[in-house]
Amino acid sequence: MMQASRVVLIVEDDADSRSLLKAIVESSGMQAVEACNGVEAIEVASRLNPSLILIDLCLPEMDGLEATRRIRQSQSLRRIPIIAVTATNRDRDALAAGCNECLRKPIDVELFQKILTWFFYDA
Repeated sequence: MMQASRVVLIVEDDADSRSLLKAIVESSGMQAVEACNGVEAIEVASRLNPSLILIDLCLPEMDGLEATRRIRQSQSLRRIPIIAVTATNRDRDALAAGCNECLRKPIDVELFQKILTWFFYDA
């Protein structure tokens, strides 16, 4: 079983972007789990209770904004930090939906690694 304090849920429908995020997460010493859409994100988050969620806003089946809203409504998931990872200019929408932060695509790898280190400093 995964140690929940070191698990990052990556929610991204683009395989290349998902692979990049996973590589960065794992090279930073954390475990990465993946979901391809908002529906899957909620299911995986409910099952694994990750310590951080990275979510794209433009997803099939259920977009990242709606998935974030639903995660925030869940008593058991509402405290999980969520970072929107997006190429869109929808930071305000992401924050209003419940994201804690927004990270722009293309990903600044160095900045992303610093964010991960900050989230898991005490882990």
